[in-house]
Amino acid sequence: MYRHEVRVQQQRRKTATVEVGGVPVGSSHPIVVQSMTNTDTADPQSTAEQVAALAVALLRHTTASAMPLVRGLARVAVSRASGAIVEGVRLSPEERSRTRVMLLDRNHRVIAASGGHGLLQERFALRTEGRSSGLYRQPDGTTVAFHLTPGYESYRGLGWYGVLTQAPA
Repeated sequence: MYRHEVRVQQQRRKTATVEVGGVPVGSSHPIVVQSMTNTDTADPQSTAEQVAALAVALLRHTTASAMPLVRGLARVAVSRASGAIVEGVRLSPEERSRTRVMLLDRNHRVIAASGGHGLLQERFALRTEGRSSGLYRQPDGTTVAFHLTPGYESYRGLGWYGVLTQAPA
């Protein structure tokens, strides 16, 4: 479980302390938010999208003074969940040595990648040509395969793409 504690300098109403599952709540204790996903544990893509949706909901209902904290927590949550997706792709050791697996946001910014480099700093020049999935070859022979993430149940998804790039053998 991820736990992050930050004190927000904001006037709080005096309340009594109660313990919920061993966690002190109320009084001067930090505000605690806990949530669960309802996705299949074998489906990290849907789990990552639900985590992102929770982060968006938290951003909508957060006071301005706590906004930087919530944004930071949302980034950490999405990064951890999407990292599980990237590392969960099944490749042989030989394939893994010449393959990069990435999760791109709607602006094609790398939010997770095998090897961990480029996160939130790199934009990948993905050529979808209006397609939700496909593959193409780059001039150097590298194959690029992509698929738009589907979302979960009635939730549309965030416009993210799963991308694999693989150098020739």
